[in-house]
Amino acid sequence: MFDSMDGAGGFTPHHTVTISHPMDCRVPCHIKNGGTGAGIWYLCNPVDGEWHPNPRTGTTSCRSEESITAFRYGVLESDQAPASHWFAFLSQLPIRIAAIYTSGSRSIHALVRIDAKTKGEWDEIITRWKRPFKALGGDAGCLSAVRLTRLPDCKRPDKGGFQRLLYLCPDPPEARLIDLPVRWNRAESLARWKDICRRWKKEVEAFQ
Repeated sequence: MFDSMDGAGGFTPHHTVTISHPMDCRVPCHIKNGGTGAGIWYLCNPVDGEWHPNPRTGTTSCRSEESITAFRYGVLESDQAPASHWFAFLSQLPIRIAAIYTSGSRSIHALVRIDAKTKGEWDEIITRWKRPFKALGGDAGCLSAVRLTRLPDCKRPDKGGFQRLLYLCPDPPEARLIDLPVRWNRAESLARWKDICRRWKKEVEAFQ
């Protein structure tokens, strides 16, 4: 996880913690509070933590395709599309959406399961989405295998916001969101979440 950017490596490590569930209360308070103030990011794909020569820039980096150990995910986000249009777009894409969460500001991020065997296969899959993605004001720069994306359940003090989890499916099927059956209604979901998280605020039916 990262809480600040720098010019050399692109990010500054802040803390490492293994999270088994998005409602996991073991995430340290300084992470939940937004770190240095700009919120908390994580890399959408795992890296080896080593610095490698990047032949495309002539520099070394610990955040380039040479560092990636598995091409599991991609990230879709838009700073331009209204939330209602963005959700309608995401719900009709024939892709495996694992999670949707806010940036604590304007954008909404969708974490998409890809499971490509190589960078070339990852690029081939991503290329299919570029035209409809750009038409809706999507950020083409986020279509990177080493994309930093927002960690849900953390504050973003610089914007006075909160990086909120909206949807979660750890093992997403090959189906559009709009075609998936409703697994829990609102009342059932609230009852389930209350049992999972100790930070539940009964008076507002929400998390702290």
